[in-house]
Amino acid sequence: MDIPFFSGRPQDDELSAEEYVKSFRGKMLILRKTEEDIITIFGAFMKAGSPAEKWYELPTTPKSSWSELTEAFLLRFPFTIGLENSPADWERELISLSLKPEDLLKEVPYGSASVLSHIAFAYNALELAQNAELADGSTYIGYICGNLPEALRDRLEAHYDSWAAFTDAIVNIKITHIREGIERNAKFEALQRQIELF
Repeated sequence: MDIPFFSGRPQDDELSAEEYVKSFRGKMLILRKTEEDIITIFGAFMKAGSPAEKWYELPTTPKSSWSELTEAFLLRFPFTIGLENSPADWERELISLSLKPEDLLKEVPYGSASVLSHIAFAYNALELAQNAELADGSTYIGYICGNLPEALRDRLEAHYDSWAAFTDAIVNIKITHIREGIERNAKFEALQRQIELF
C-alpha cells in the first residue's frame, strides 16, 4: 500500500493537507491500526528535514488524539497544492510562534538531530523570518522577544537589528543561565503564593 511522504511545501506535495489526512487515515483503517499507532506512523511519513517533520516533532504539537493532531495539522498546512506560500503566510506563522516556560531545557527533535527547545525555537523563528522576507530587519523581534519565557528574556538585549542576530543570541544563552532563571522564577512564584495566603 503506497503512502506518500508529506513535506508541508505546497509545491512539492502531491496532496493538500486535507486530502493527505483523509487518504492516510483510510489506509491505516484498512490495515486495522489503532489510533495510537496511526498517530505514530503519521509522524514517520513526514518527510525528513521538511517543515512538516519539524512541526510534528515540536513539543507543542498535540499527539494525544488523532482529532487534535489533524486539527493542528490542517491549521499549520492550510495551503493549496502547487502554490508557493506567500510572505504574508509565513509572517502569520512567525507571529504565532511560541515557547512555553515548562518546555525550557527539554530536548526536542529538529530534523535528524536532537536539540534543546530554545534552540529549535530559534532555528524555526529564523527560517520563518527568512520565508516572510523579514530576516534583514527587526520587524516583530520585539513582539516575539516579549513573549519568550522570562528565563530567556532576561538574557537578551533590548534591541536587535536582524533576525539572525536575535536568534543567534537565543542559541548562545548558556544552560546554566536558563536554569538559574527558571529557579529564580520558581522562587518568586512560590513567594507570591505565600503572600496571597495572608
